[in-house]
Amino acid sequence: MLEKCKKAEILEKTGALLCQARVSVGHSGEILLVIPRSATYKANSTYRLVFYDPVLGRVTCRCRLSAPLPLPGGTLCSLRCEVMEQLAQEQRRQDVKIPLKMTVMLHAAYQPGDPMRSPEIGIPATIDNDIGCSHYTIGFDTACNTAIECIDKLRDTMQSHERCSVVEVMGRHAGYLALSVGISVGATAVLIPERELNFEQDIVDKIRRARLAGTTHYMVVVAEGAGSTTEISQRIHEEVGIDPRVTVLGHIQRGGSPSAKDRETASCMGYNAVQAIAEHRGNCVVATQDGRLTVMEMEEALKMKKTFHMERYQILESLINNNCGLV
Repeated sequence: MLEKCKKAEILEKTGALLCQARVSVGHSGEILLVIPRSATYKANSTYRLVFYDPVLGRVTCRCRLSAPLPLPGGTLCSLRCEVMEQLAQEQRRQDVKIPLKMTVMLHAAYQPGDPMRSPEIGIPATIDNDIGCSHYTIGFDTACNTAIECIDKLRDTMQSHERCSVVEVMGRHAGYLALSVGISVGATAVLIPERELNFEQDIVDKIRRARLAGTTHYMVVVAEGAGSTTEISQRIHEEVGIDPRVTVLGHIQRGGSPSAKDRETASCMGYNAVQAIAEHRGNCVVATQDGRLTVMEMEEALKMKKTFHMERYQILESLINNNCGLV
């Protein structure tokens, strides 16, 4: 909607004029404001933005401005608006198609109890897969495939040198990624934040049993929040007598070409989000529940907690025991 506007006014909470700004559109479609250097503002604080739309006339929105980026012609910042219900009502009354950009967001952009219903639809996207309202989040499958590919390449070196590899994957507060990757690569041990570590039982015994079964290389997958890979490697060296190598996959897991599952899921979620906007719904989340997509109120979604099912960890334990000849 702001794409056709050239100028806007930024007001303080008191209604006082902070400054006038030039409006532009970034390469990815985001709204940018060029603010005079003489104007001082606090990043991420709430202001009022006044602009003039060709159809609606004068429109006022709440907005948050990003940290300033100095430019020769002024200060550049990105704009985050919460468009008032007035816009949706005006659209329905005049039957005018107003192009509203859909915002993909989660907790940060919504405050429970906010009386303003903006046309925002949340789509859960995190490789940690730890959003309470959704059984699956966009990016998880791609991150799994990336980590599996990296570990498969590490395994070639571990086999040829008969060594132990300690690999850290992402998951500061959740072990979904580590467990899925561990099961997929046939890890010797997997450490996750949801399970308290018993070093002797969870690592040392498993390495010893694998060695007795004839295995000469060992793979330990550690979720980021389950412990320090450096300390774990040192303890393995002290208690087992082998020389582990530590690999931290880091942000490589967050990039790359999306998997087929993530492409399809994202497309279906996007379709449902646009449908919700077309039905004049706002402050909602598109989530997966029992393999099906559903649209739920954001307040309800934010109250939901995700329970880690330890049955999958038992599957991992059974596979490890079977590889060691104990089952």
